Amino acid sequence: MELLRIQKQYGTKEIFHDYNASFKQGSRYCIMGESGRGKTTLLRMIAGLETYDQGEIVWDAMKKVSVVFQENRLFEWATVEKNIALVQKKKQSIDIARHLQKVKLEGMEKKKVSELSGGMKRRVAIVRAMVAESSLVLMDEPFTGLDLDTKKEVIQYVLEQQKGRTLLISTHSKEEVSLLQAEMIQL
Repeated sequence: MELLRIQKQYGTKEIFHDYNASFKQGSRYCIMGESGRGKTTLLRMIAGLETYDQGEIVWDAMKKVSVVFQENRLFEWATVEKNIALVQKKKQSIDIARHLQKVKLEGMEKKKVSELSGGMKRRVAIVRAMVAESSLVLMDEPFTGLDLDTKKEVIQYVLEQQKGRTLLISTHSKEEVSLLQAEMIQL
């Protein structure tokens, strides 16, 4: 995937000016930069959720994207299991309990999302993105609110589930870049 001469501004505030980047299929990238620099905007433009003013994103539009937003975007009224199953094809069957165990959420399948803590919801959102059929996974500060031990386990889970997909992750943490063994993109 290539971003060519991307320009984006909000009112008079220029976020990107002739921005170029190239991402190899199957690689891991961490996007870093000060707050307000455009990390979320970049991910949203790549996902097709935000328009850019000029430039081009060269990528096979038929490929699928899964996303972990800064807000978990879960259905609070539904169970953990149903939230994860929403991204599965009808004939596809995964062992949701096994995935939850890998992120320290064993036995939570039947709990309503509204009953979970913020960190638990975060992990459900990550599992949902990682079990979705996609070739690109976009994650916007996915490990925020996780203690160090949990973060390490969740990152290990993400690495195990990458399976040839490209990972683009925004973060403020060089430690996360190291744990993910990712290339750092500074904005």
